[in-house]
Amino acid sequence: MKPQNSSSPELSYRSAGKAAIASGIFGILAYAILMTAVMTRTTVEQTKQVFFLFRTHDVLAILQFLLMIPALIALHKLSHKQLPRMSQTTLATGIMTLSLIALFLLLIFP
Repeated sequence: MKPQNSSSPELSYRSAGKAAIASGIFGILAYAILMTAVMTRTTVEQTKQVFFLFRTHDVLAILQFLLMIPALIALHKLSHKQLPRMSQTTLATGIMTLSLIALFLLLIFP
């Protein structure tokens, strides 16, 4: 049996895959909580429970977008094995976009 070292590309793809799965789970949970918040809201004024649900949605969405970054980096590494490959500019644009979305969601917290 051959031990895996931490620099193995297979290991980095595995951790990126786990991050992508976690991102998807957080996205589904964020959507479910958002729908729950919208459906339980009965007046224009927000109650504490509805406000908590909206904030929980925001936290889960932030986690979702941050966990997409390792998956994006792994896709970039994987694209170098085939032609045409993803450019560094495309990778930088994707990372910047995901980071800015997470930052903007973070900025709406009081």
